[in-house]
Amino acid sequence: MHLIQHERLQGVFMKIGHKIHKQNSPSLKVENWRNVLTKAVMDPSVNIKIATLGGDDTAMMGITELQPGSKIRAHVHAKDAEVYFILKGEGEMYIGTYDGKEVQWDMPVKVGEGDVFTIHPGMVHQLINTSDQQSLTLIFSSPWSHLRGDRIITEDCVELKL
Repeated sequence: MHLIQHERLQGVFMKIGHKIHKQNSPSLKVENWRNVLTKAVMDPSVNIKIATLGGDDTAMMGITELQPGSKIRAHVHAKDAEVYFILKGEGEMYIGTYDGKEVQWDMPVKVGEGDVFTIHPGMVHQLINTSDQQSLTLIFSSPWSHLRGDRIITEDCVELKL
């Protein structure tokens, strides 16, 4: 019975274009995020080191670490959302709107270990590590386009004096 249902289901997936992974599919790659973080490469446009945790051609998951008193440069994405997950540390997330010339900043939101939030398209955002002792480690998920061109750098938040 289960075999017949599986064959029917496989036929349905094939008809709608889904690939069925067989024994020759790619092997599972498992890495520890701490090890991946040691391989981070500097992204000068936002002034942070980024390492890729995983993903494919349409979506990726990255990791970065902000040292005490450091920040991600303010920027905005025109397309797609970006999800942030704070692994450790604390900071302030600044969100604003951009009219092509200036940024109108909202009040900052305190973020810390375990917090998850979504940055929607068109939201200017800047994350600042407000600690003078502890690093802030952040995992983010976004389309590859966020790192490959869908990024407009804006003025940093004026309250920032690091």
